[in-house]
Amino acid sequence: MKASENICFLVYQSRSGSTFLSRLLNENKHLSVTPEADFNYSFIYKNRLLRNTFDIESILCEFFESKKSKSWNFSKEELKKELLNLSFPIKFLDFFNTILSHHYGEQNPKAIVFKGVFPNKIPQLKKQFPKAKFILISRDFRAVYNSQEKTINFNTGKPMSKNPYLASLEYRLLNRFIEAYAEKDCFQHVVYENLMENQESVLAAIYDFVGVPNEKSEGDNYVDVLSEEHKSIHTNVNKPAQKQRMEAWKEELDPVYISIVQSVARKSLLKNGYTIETIHLSFSQRIKKCRFLWAFLLRPNEIYVVLKDFFKLRYFSSYRLVDSE
Repeated sequence: MKASENICFLVYQSRSGSTFLSRLLNENKHLSVTPEADFNYSFIYKNRLLRNTFDIESILCEFFESKKSKSWNFSKEELKKELLNLSFPIKFLDFFNTILSHHYGEQNPKAIVFKGVFPNKIPQLKKQFPKAKFILISRDFRAVYNSQEKTINFNTGKPMSKNPYLASLEYRLLNRFIEAYAEKDCFQHVVYENLMENQESVLAAIYDFVGVPNEKSEGDNYVDVLSEEHKSIHTNVNKPAQKQRMEAWKEELDPVYISIVQSVARKSLLKNGYTIETIHLSFSQRIKKCRFLWAFLLRPNEIYVVLKDFFKLRYFSSYRLVDSE
């Protein structure tokens, strides 16, 4: 049986608790969580085919350029050798099965969770992996943005945070996806704060959803397989649940950012049970807020990408996974 036939994709925004959840899931003896990976966009989402050796070399160069590839336990040459044994043209499904088989070797987990999917990619992945399931973890976006502000992306050397207006719009889109997929059998929504407060019951529900017994393994630490770059931005993952950090954003996040997030994503925050903080901005802070708005409006291409997904969710049945029922 091919590895991808038991695949579950972990969907999230960066700094929303996905690595902490991955560590907990990986402690189940029947389940394994992969490291993250960066794939060629057109290959994974646009049905690009690998037709020759040059195409394989190009895809592998892009895969191994990302520092995320250091967490996978094979080299470029080893993977290339395996791919050259396949028949052309090679689809992404073939490539994906190859890296999973190579990564796990003789291991045979009952279910595999692939970590590293954005919510707007669920429709395309569902077409390629009809049996796939999706776990989406979300968190109070003010806490997410606070963490993104403090965390350096090891691929770019810059903070993970985007313009707060654009990031807040993407959070609203995330919640539209949650609403659209909430009743689907292939989808489960995990709330980070619930995981912190009710860890055992949340994990039990996930195991039931994935279809594995609730049995722990011994000495199987997810963080141990990660690259040093990954470990450097996940220093708290091996610690017990940091409940005291859930609302640290109230003291640490710039009031301007809080004001922007709450103005753009107010309805989404309230729908998820979060309270709205009263923020009083000084004149200089209001000027700063206006500058962020102006910078946001000067990014029409990025705004278009997000609005396009809002449109597709509303008017395209395939985007709402209606066709997969």
